[in-house]
Amino acid sequence: MDTKKNEVQAATVTEEYLRNEFDYVIIQQMLSKMLEKRLITLDEFNKILARNLETFSPELASIMA
Repeated sequence: MDTKKNEVQAATVTEEYLRNEFDYVIIQQMLSKMLEKRLITLDEFNKILARNLETFSPELASIMA
């Protein structure tokens, strides 16, 4: 019984991990467009980027982009 519970927990962690990676990529795309349209400054972009790296810790972002 504990084995099944561990399998379910592992699947949940994997889904959460992938969701974080996906969210990071989407946010980066949005930020890039905002910077391109001059809705945010380069300084603001860099600050948000740093914060997102702390929040999401993307490991697959370069593959997903």
